Amino acid sequence: MSSGLLPKGDPALSSTDAHILRLIAAGLSCLALLVISACAPAPPFTFGNKIQEPDYDTIVPGKTTRADVLKIFGMPMAIAERDEALNLRSGSIWLNTGVVHGAPYIQRADSFFELFRDNNEIKDHHRIYYYYYTYSYKTGIVALFYVHEKERLSQRHLWLLVNERTGIVEDAFFQYKDSPGRRPLGVPKKEGSLRH
Repeated sequence: MSSGLLPKGDPALSSTDAHILRLIAAGLSCLALLVISACAPAPPFTFGNKIQEPDYDTIVPGKTTRADVLKIFGMPMAIAERDEALNLRSGSIWLNTGVVHGAPYIQRADSFFELFRDNNEIKDHHRIYYYYYTYSYKTGIVALFYVHEKERLSQRHLWLLVNERTGIVEDAFFQYKDSPGRRPLGVPKKEGSLRH
């Protein structure tokens, strides 16, 4: 009796049959290796200081100080004053077509102040501390002629109205968007905004 997969000297198994069985076994091994290796996720992209809802909930307008904010969130992406053009940068993200690389862009600071005009009297000593965080990753499965990819994107924006004279946060606005890529029917994507 032979110790291999195919019995040696079996008169019922021709050399052609044995060759075909070896080719099939090799093909299945290659296919299994391809499927396993194709399931690995692409490297994630993160950009900015991480912002989470529990951290936002610690901000109490009129009590939280600039020092508290810097301790919780670190340095902001921008500290904006009125009538200023800000040089900002977006982070790289995964889309179904591939990577969209982050790029610099100009943002008018007055658009940040508009978030607070209804509830606050904006003065020259006010600044907006702007934080932005994005996390994006992609997974995919490849099997024969089928490719399934799923991208996920999480974005957080935080605007804080800070009185530079007193060092106190007077108002805050938090916006979030979680896009799970392809979602099952009836499952909404998570997005919204919170205001103190």
